[in-house]
Amino acid sequence: MNEGLVAYYNHSKKENKNYQRKGFYNNKNGTLRKVNAICWHGYRDFLTALYKIYSDLRVFTSMSTTQITYNNKEDFELKYPDTANINIGSMVQPLNYKDACFCGN
Repeated sequence: MNEGLVAYYNHSKKENKNYQRKGFYNNKNGTLRKVNAICWHGYRDFLTALYKIYSDLRVFTSMSTTQITYNNKEDFELKYPDTANINIGSMVQPLNYKDACFCGN
């Protein structure tokens, strides 16, 4: 892995714990449950850093029931905003991907 990308990843991991994603269920005490996944904003920031190093990188991703391919940096910038409103919750308790986080962006 590229040293710059590793440094970015390690820095953001240590400095911004708010990239933690939340689930659509609450804990027994009523607080929001954290899940072992990165939020929509953290994913965006990671891929943005990756595309600064490899602008022609092709990325295949899957969110919920939607598979998305980003063919390069420009394709990512075009398609990514539309992923914000993908429902990663349930039909009873919908939760858009952009809202499933603690970062407040």
